[in-house]
Amino acid sequence: MSALLHEVRSTWQGTPFTQFKPGFSTYDDRRAPDDESIEDIGARMLRFITRAPQRHPGGCIVAVSHGDPITILRVALRGRPLTLDAIRGADYADLCSVTEIAGSPGETRLRVVYLPAPDAATAPPTAASAPADG
Repeated sequence: MSALLHEVRSTWQGTPFTQFKPGFSTYDDRRAPDDESIEDIGARMLRFITRAPQRHPGGCIVAVSHGDPITILRVALRGRPLTLDAIRGADYADLCSVTEIAGSPGETRLRVVYLPAPDAATAPPTAASAPADG
């Protein structure tokens, strides 16, 4: 486990969305000095991407995080500016999606592959949802 993968650190945590006015952003309207900015989260997630292969050389690393941090990391790795518009657009990580970040020793650029969550209507049945024979 790594604290670098945590959700956004904000004193707004737990505030119901209904209390936010249209256009409100916890990133732009920080109410405490240690509330994270988009840039803070990007730097934190990039630290994880740098440290994990050093701690597990040659290994396959699986990491789980939250939508905003994953999206911010994807935007950063693509070299795009870390802005609210950039992370709220088409690049936003869907629930249950997978973002694969791959690289080989000596490579300076990582490959980013996004696998959206399967559509429940088209996903193959699971053992729990498949009809029983008989």
